[in-house]
Amino acid sequence: MKAVILAGGQDTHLVPLVRTVPKPLLPVANRPMVEYVLSLLKTSGIKEVALAVNAADESYEEVLGDGRRLGMRLHYSREAVPRGTAGCLLPLADFLGREPFMVIHGSLFLNADLRALTEFHQERRAFATLGVRRTAGGSRDWHHLELRLGEGDRVEGIKVRDLSGREHLSPVPAGVYVFDPAALAAIEPGIYYDIKEQLLPRLRLDGKRVFACEIQGYCRNVLEMNDYLKVNRSVLRGEVNGYRFDGQIAEGIWVGRGSAVSPMATIHEPV
Repeated sequence: MKAVILAGGQDTHLVPLVRTVPKPLLPVANRPMVEYVLSLLKTSGIKEVALAVNAADESYEEVLGDGRRLGMRLHYSREAVPRGTAGCLLPLADFLGREPFMVIHGSLFLNADLRALTEFHQERRAFATLGVRRTAGGSRDWHHLELRLGEGDRVEGIKVRDLSGREHLSPVPAGVYVFDPAALAAIEPGIYYDIKEQLLPRLRLDGKRVFACEIQGYCRNVLEMNDYLKVNRSVLRGEVNGYRFDGQIAEGIWVGRGSAVSPMATIHEPV
């Protein structure tokens, strides 16, 4: 299986941080956020990944290169004009081949069992599988759409979420998908085409098997500054299994390589 990371698009919620570097390359505990996702894909057996990026953006290749440093093979698909989260997949048809493939939003910080997602997709003989999280109606941490599920977690409806603050936990797209390669044929070429708002409804109307699989593990969509701070805090506190930030000398205090601390200094966490 191969994967695509959606790393293009413009972001205004994390200005000024994203003026010089795209959001997926922002550091989380001194490591680019997208590297955490790449490491997770590698652990899940996916070692060949394409990044859909803006045509003028050379920063991904400068930081990640061809992937050999990570033990992977990375490819870059450059968009001169935004094509949407589904439209940008069409130029990657040859790369993706004839096997199911995974798509992950570049704004997603994820530490979950992706093998469980791919196994679910195969067991259900699904045409498309959405990774989902359950969140309260008033939460704004996730996408503005929620799903209505039927027997076996088959998706029977997609609607705009109720943000009134109700405590009802509803399944919402988490930003990770598995598709049958034939799903590419449902994407209209030459126009902006979105996964959630156009491709998935189109597949359902065509009678295709679309399912939802709940993501087990750490999963946060970094939409704004508060999300970015929470992700960094979670990693530093050791709340994200498998991720460890070295250099801790006391509770809430880390010292980097080559640092010197005066014996007269008093340090108060967090630092």
